[in-house]
Amino acid sequence: MKLNERLYDELGYLPYKEPELGHDYVPVPSTPIEVQTVKKHQVEIYYMNDYKDVLEEFTRQNKFAVWSSKDGVNYRLAVEKDYYEQVKELYSVKVNESWLSFWDNCDVIQKNFSRRIVLPITALVIAVFLFLANWNNMFKNAQMNATVNLGLTIAIPVVYLVAMMILRRNVINKITLEQQNALNDIKAYFGEKKFDSLLKTQRTYIDSYFEKVIEEPVEKDLEKSENKEEVLEAQETEDSAIDKKETDLKEEK
Repeated sequence: MKLNERLYDELGYLPYKEPELGHDYVPVPSTPIEVQTVKKHQVEIYYMNDYKDVLEEFTRQNKFAVWSSKDGVNYRLAVEKDYYEQVKELYSVKVNESWLSFWDNCDVIQKNFSRRIVLPITALVIAVFLFLANWNNMFKNAQMNATVNLGLTIAIPVVYLVAMMILRRNVINKITLEQQNALNDIKAYFGEKKFDSLLKTQRTYIDSYFEKVIEEPVEKDLEKSENKEEVLEAQETEDSAIDKKETDLKEEK
């Protein structure tokens, strides 16, 4: 299944680095920290931390592991480094096999939806529109009332959109079910106690990560504030010295 294609390309090369004077920029292929072969799939794992923009984009969305693929066969997984070290078991070959099976099933569901439902219904709607547009030309003795024609022209798109929304909801429900099946397989693989322990470690790390992100700007602001106070104190001392000197000069006179 195609996922985050832009990210897939971005992980393939090291971040841009300004070339030396007189040299052209040459993209440097990146090296994954781990490569897994999972049945027909290949999974390359990269640290988000090596890509500042990627790290900021996805951790801001509370995503510490992000899948990407351009062909549904080869995948690249971006993970936050410390997070990965904490819950590495959640991204083992066996666990990733369940997730890749989930992506494959999603791909089949979406393709079936497009080929068997969206395309036929869309073709039917277009055919009906063309039929209505040429009704008066084809049936000279049974001219369609303009009001009826307008009503049908408005009603058909509305019915089409409502039908698509209902069918799309059905697709989402199927995908949700497949996701739950994947989670059940992973839970069965670890056992309930081990699985819950990993999820607890995951939540604890993510909470501590955001606490650290919040604390760092505060500490920097405090440092700036302290530096500002030192400057003001130095300025006040200097001003006092100048005032004292001026007073002494006046007294001498």
